[in-house]
Amino acid sequence: MKYCPYCEKENDDQNLFCIKCGKLLPEDSSKGIITNLPKTQNVEEDTFYLDNAPYKKKYIISIILYFLIFYVFSTIVQLVYTGIWLNAHGLTSDFLLTADQKSELYLNYSNDTLAFTNTLTYVVAITVIIIILIPVIKKDLIDFKNDSAFYLKWFGIGVGLLYLSSIVASILIFILTLPFGGGSEAENQVIIENLLLSGGWRSIGMGITAVFLAPILEELIFRKCLFGLFKKNTYLTVTISAIIFASIHVVPACLSIILEMGPNTMINLFLEFINIISYLAMAFALAFTYHKAKCNMVPTILVHLTNNLISLLMIFVLKALGLY
Repeated sequence: MKYCPYCEKENDDQNLFCIKCGKLLPEDSSKGIITNLPKTQNVEEDTFYLDNAPYKKKYIISIILYFLIFYVFSTIVQLVYTGIWLNAHGLTSDFLLTADQKSELYLNYSNDTLAFTNTLTYVVAITVIIIILIPVIKKDLIDFKNDSAFYLKWFGIGVGLLYLSSIVASILIFILTLPFGGGSEAENQVIIENLLLSGGWRSIGMGITAVFLAPILEELIFRKCLFGLFKKNTYLTVTISAIIFASIHVVPACLSIILEMGPNTMINLFLEFINIISYLAMAFALAFTYHKAKCNMVPTILVHLTNNLISLLMIFVLKALGLY
């Protein structure tokens, strides 16, 4: 019998390719013997490289398109929708400069624009990225089906790691912000919560985006694509992926605070940036789960989705109880 060093499947002696993973079998692949793999790589690292090497161009294109869609396309959508909204309400662009930003009309404008832009941006981004990464997605789904017990185990572990790390992060943030009253909430999270509670189509759009679109898209980009750019699946890869994921959620708001240059700029900047601890905790939990789950994105999507769903339900429960 031949032994596949990549997926550990036994094959008949006459097989040239593994009947499970389809990879070329080494000339001498009796169980426990691997003769034609690079000596500088172990089986796990070599498998990771062989799995991702054919798709590196797709990963790079996907990452570039992700940032173009979220920072260029979304800006265009916001400008166009603003014009449509103002025209529909019989207003001119002067409204944006003179209106009281706490007035009901301005809040309706802000919520409508943010909800529409955010939802459309995610729909376009996830559609484009899925089309590009169809072969990669299919492979992960097949692997998940063939060994669902292993991947579901890491889904459970991932959920536990995420909530444990989140608790530690929350305690740390509370301690560090005690001089300013204790606790801080990222602008990104505040916007999400406001849209979820704004009612109507805005709540529905934000709910679908937060629970389904964001977990799938972010795992494709920040786990599948970012990890795939490296030759090895290591803890360094986990760290880099986590830092980039966390930074994306906090740095833009920090830059806005710096540009505004208000009287409390440094305090506001600190209170905003400190939230990176929460996102790092979440990112490390997701990246570590992806790392240990043989770089299959299905478990991490499920972990991410579960976290967002529970968070969404808690927001509505607290609102119903009058505690929010």
